[in-house]
Amino acid sequence: MKNILVYLVLFFYLTTGHGQNICSQWSFIPGKKDEKLNKFELPSFQNAETVVLPHRIEMPDRALWYRGYIALRGDICLEVKADDGAQLWQDGVRIYANAQGAFPLQMGRDTSILVIRVLNNAMKGGLSSIRMCSYGEQENGVSHLENAAPENLSATVRVQEIRDKGRCVVQVWGDSQGGWDVFQRICKLMEAQEADVNIGVGDLVSRGIQKDEWLMFSKLIEPLGMKRPVLLLPGNHDYDGYADYLRADNYLSYCRAGKSTSYFFHQEKQVAFLALDPNRNFPLAIDQKQQSWADSIFCTRAWKDARWKVLLIHQVPYGAGWAGYSGEQFLRSYLDSVAKLSDFDLVIGGHIHDFERVVKNIHGKHRLFIVTGGAGGNLEPEENDFRWKMDAIRKEHHFCTLTFQTNELQMSVTNQNGQIIDQFKYNKDE
Repeated sequence: MKNILVYLVLFFYLTTGHGQNICSQWSFIPGKKDEKLNKFELPSFQNAETVVLPHRIEMPDRALWYRGYIALRGDICLEVKADDGAQLWQDGVRIYANAQGAFPLQMGRDTSILVIRVLNNAMKGGLSSIRMCSYGEQENGVSHLENAAPENLSATVRVQEIRDKGRCVVQVWGDSQGGWDVFQRICKLMEAQEADVNIGVGDLVSRGIQKDEWLMFSKLIEPLGMKRPVLLLPGNHDYDGYADYLRADNYLSYCRAGKSTSYFFHQEKQVAFLALDPNRNFPLAIDQKQQSWADSIFCTRAWKDARWKVLLIHQVPYGAGWAGYSGEQFLRSYLDSVAKLSDFDLVIGGHIHDFERVVKNIHGKHRLFIVTGGAGGNLEPEENDFRWKMDAIRKEHHFCTLTFQTNELQMSVTNQNGQIIDQFKYNKDE
């Protein structure tokens, strides 16, 4: 009875012109811990909390459920901003996002009940905002973006097949994430350096389904791609807007030349790189298909004979610069399980918006872990997490330069002003 009264009050409020078209208060309830991308039940919202938007909560790797009401006044789409993506139901019927990431609502009644499921693949997540737009707005936006789209970014990348055993210089960065002014300065600094390959470890944009963000990203990084190979792997934000099926179409189109896989292998001189993508799963995971593929790579002559073996993953197994977040347990378990087969030397990721490094002994071998998430996104607060003692933490926008030689790795970290903020030497035989 109470729910019926609430509904009637909201119906009157929304349809008499005295309020906004979308309710200002939402019912919120966390999802069950065992929910998967397509394995869940719509909640009843009993004992739900009342929240207002934007709403963010620290519940890592969980689905977050919201219920609200909307007054329908013509054909409309909803643009839903949520970390890290949203699914939507209208009056109990699943509505799938269109190619631009908006949800086209169905007419038929004056007021509808909306249920939104947010997939939080980070520490904090939630429902940020909802905006109504007409079908015409969506169509005009699409035609504008399609007319402005450049050639596929991957087509500008110069591929090298070099197998000599000399020095290899690698530039690594992550989490540009819409901070274009900072990222532009970092790109110019990287372009001025000599390097054999450039690597971005995910969260390339802030909302993956927005083509205009990929256009800007492509414009800024294209000069680098004309000089050296650029390897780009996706992060959780590159999947934003694709919560219906977790396929990062814009990333695949702009960064992988339309390939169907977001994980890959690359060899540059004596360095072998293997990139994995846990963000194609909810909750985050290295799925069985990727594990089998990776195991097959670990058994190849190219991987075994490489002097340096590097794993690239957006999320990190160890970290301290983000209070409350110490890295991903599923990654620590996975790396422990493949440590002997892969014999990896380094793991490089981003996700935390700072620079960090630590050397850890895993199965009798010292291995280097690098966090480089400072290429544009907002930096982490000063407070750190204290589960792991990192060897270095620098909370500045930056990129890393790794110089691989036969037995020694030399690393320097450069901030957006061109200043060296960390230097480190690592001998793989010690």
